Amino acid sequence: MVSIDLRHLRCFLAVAEHGQVSRAAEEMHLAQPALSQSIRQLERELGIALFERHPRGMRLTPAGTELFVHAESAVRSADEAISVGHAHRRERQRELRVGFLPPLTHVATEMLGAYERDQPLIHVVIAPITLADYGQAVSRREVDVALLWAGVAEPGVVLEPVLEEPRAVCVGPSHPLAARSELRFAEIEDEPLPRTPDGFPAAVSHALHLGEYRRRPARVTGEVPRSPDEVIWLIASGRAICVGPLSLARAIAQEGMHVIPLIDVAPATISIARRVDDNRATVRALCDIAAERLCAGPTSAHARAG
Repeated sequence: MVSIDLRHLRCFLAVAEHGQVSRAAEEMHLAQPALSQSIRQLERELGIALFERHPRGMRLTPAGTELFVHAESAVRSADEAISVGHAHRRERQRELRVGFLPPLTHVATEMLGAYERDQPLIHVVIAPITLADYGQAVSRREVDVALLWAGVAEPGVVLEPVLEEPRAVCVGPSHPLAARSELRFAEIEDEPLPRTPDGFPAAVSHALHLGEYRRRPARVTGEVPRSPDEVIWLIASGRAICVGPLSLARAIAQEGMHVIPLIDVAPATISIARRVDDNRATVRALCDIAAERLCAGPTSAHARAG
């Protein structure tokens, strides 16, 4: 008899979400036979069929559909429990796990440099996060704190503002707007943006693409870029533009591309994200240092933008 464990449930959820063993195996970094065997073991242990097999993939049976809800909850609860344990281990080892978006490296460098000078006994571990992770990396306890742009609410996460920076547009060398020194939002509202992949958080897209200013849905490219390099290619070739915080536009800009400020939209707010219930001294110290060292004055994003 094979006992059911989290591995079986994770495999089941991956196949249910993708509808295909091949894509699920790729996501889980497993060989397809190993994933298929895990599904068969789960079905044999439960004594029910969880999927209907057909030429194009796999579809949940009624029993599988009901199990999906409970399996998703069980895996999420287990992940949260494990993350709680990891957080306490980091506290005992005087370790602070910090995530930040790559375009905000310049801000993170200044903030963490000040923190390490003030807290030399704390070991800072850098953990990469992506736009798709956003505040979820904090709520899932994958990081203790994260430096990111505000604008997306995440349950259980508080955002403490530390900086503001202008919004800007990045366009390719031959774009009709390339020679402009400044732009208004109405002039770029109908310009196409790189399409985000399926599953990308809609709230993040809405915030970054200035959805609150749009009178109609944003235009997007037909193709979905699969990497940052493909995003850059879409913009460099004139197929799309980038709209967002200045640091994001500058991170995307390559030689010959143009970053142009948007003068009639509110600035983007860079914030420290932490869990509402996380009052550990190591976390509080970083938030305090960020507020003291980064807020206002010559260290502002406006001053660094030049």
